[in-house]
Amino acid sequence: MLVTMRGRAAKHGWLVATSAIAVLATSACQYVAPSDDIYTIGVARIGDQLHVYAPVCENERIDVVQVYDNEAASRESNFDPDSNTHTYWKVSGPTDALAEQGWIAIGDDSAYRTVIVSAGSSGQLPQVVGVTLKVDDPRGESSVGGAFEVGKVPEYAAGADPKTVKYGYRLGSKKQELLGADEIRNRSKCAREYYRR
Repeated sequence: MLVTMRGRAAKHGWLVATSAIAVLATSACQYVAPSDDIYTIGVARIGDQLHVYAPVCENERIDVVQVYDNEAASRESNFDPDSNTHTYWKVSGPTDALAEQGWIAIGDDSAYRTVIVSAGSSGQLPQVVGVTLKVDDPRGESSVGGAFEVGKVPEYAAGADPKTVKYGYRLGSKKQELLGADEIRNRSKCAREYYRR
């Protein structure tokens, strides 16, 4: 199955594509999605905290991070991601340069100006996690994201450096890999090339 997101797309269209990937990732079917067609994040568990590496280009800055229950959202035919329904954690306005550049520790509010939904305030971390990012660049705002199954995330001891660990990449596909952040960045285009509002 090939899912492609280019040009102007409705929010629901992105959710459907992300949801389709997550549903296939958790079913007996497997998907094969080339990295140049699907924006793909890397995920690693360091100690008790999930870390996401979201590849962005040098002139792009992540403005909003939303982590939500991807399975629950995919069951709604008219799901509006801005409603915060099924949201586990949502923050905006990074105050930390690393957070702006895609180094995200899920649930760590300290790197953001505004906490819209506190981690866990609406329930436990879902087993199939969706991540949506609003990314600013000189040309405007883009929305990109990915999904992953928590049970497939590689684990490292507390205190491991998020910049040097290997991240689960394309988790749930037949071609899932362990890659460093530089390798993920090298396989990805700029966020604006996947989806622009």
